Amino acid sequence: MRESLLAPERPRIPLVSSPVPLPSSALSAASAADPKTASALFPPELIARARDNVKHHAWAAAIQKPIVEAAKPWMELSDDHLWA
Repeated sequence: MRESLLAPERPRIPLVSSPVPLPSSALSAASAADPKTASALFPPELIARARDNVKHHAWAAAIQKPIVEAAKPWMELSDDHLWA
């Protein structure tokens, strides 16, 4: 990755194994979903299960919080900036 894309003040998202086994379809290309509005890696059912876990389990919320915080700076960038 080019150094200019990594700001030193931005935290990196740690690579962790999933607490939920992922189906092989999660690693393949998205179905007919538009990549701008849907995940290309995770099927809607898996995303729904993760969100439900966050609502009902403290362990899931504890996993979600640092991931969402680390992703915030990247979410504010335009597609053009990210793909430049």
